[in-house]
Amino acid sequence: MNHPHPRIRRTRPSALEGRSLAAAFTLSLVALLGAGCADEETAQETVIRPVLVHPVAPGSAVVEHSFPARSKAGTESELSFKVAGQVLDVLASLGETVRQGQLIAALDDRDLRLELRQAEAGYEEARDRNARAEFERTKILHEKGAASDNARESAETEAVSARAHLRAQAQAVALAKSALGYAELRAPTDGLIASVDANKNENVSVGTPIATLNAGGRAEVAFSVPETLIGSIDRGQAATVRFTTLPDAVFPAEIIEIGVGTGRTAFPVTARLLDADDRIRSGMVAEATIRFTRSEEEGPPRLVVADKAFKKRFRHRQYLRF
Repeated sequence: MNHPHPRIRRTRPSALEGRSLAAAFTLSLVALLGAGCADEETAQETVIRPVLVHPVAPGSAVVEHSFPARSKAGTESELSFKVAGQVLDVLASLGETVRQGQLIAALDDRDLRLELRQAEAGYEEARDRNARAEFERTKILHEKGAASDNARESAETEAVSARAHLRAQAQAVALAKSALGYAELRAPTDGLIASVDANKNENVSVGTPIATLNAGGRAEVAFSVPETLIGSIDRGQAATVRFTTLPDAVFPAEIIEIGVGTGRTAFPVTARLLDADDRIRSGMVAEATIRFTRSEEEGPPRLVVADKAFKKRFRHRQYLRF
């Protein structure tokens, strides 16, 4: 007996069921899209970027400070005549190197020579007077044998006066000779003529500058140090000096003078080079460097990067700030 197949009834979904299916499909699509975005964000966040790594080390407890400086001669002298007169000639020129005793300038010495001859004549007269006084004293004592006290004292007084006048005239001669010698201005030591301040035929008085002589085998540099560092500098402390005209040379030096005073924000300091160098002239621009020891109050040394190649690639401060 054949059983008939049950009839399957195909019906259209209702409107409510259709809306539910659409909503479910939309939610699934949103979920898939959200998962994709999350995966993409996760992938972006986990990107590994290369970095440059270099070890650092504690910095030294010694720090260096540099100060602008200017060179000067170890000894600077203004040369002048000790007597007044008219300049006969100036023999030294600006920038000339002179030796001790070399003639720098000369005065017209005719009047000085006349004064010397006059002093010598006075000395000769005083010497004759002294000889006559001694002769008269001796003669009186010889003739009278027992001369009176008054006569003896008178003769003795005259002799003493004659001797004193003789000594005075001898001193006058010596002074006249010195004055004549002062008419020549000579270099007191080896050095360099830094300036010439007088001209030929010019009348000058005593002490008028004729020339400036820079002497001293070792040059010096002068610079200013702020009050925050002046207490850390001592005489004899080591320093180094560089000159702008000699960029490849470093000159060792030592501190020889430290300024003192109150109410200053910067103090004058002088350093002397340890070795002489003919290339260094007075007035050259320089840079003096002094090493200071970090105090405990300033805290521990900072971390530093010692590799110059690393510093060259990353010069910006934000990469080297620790």
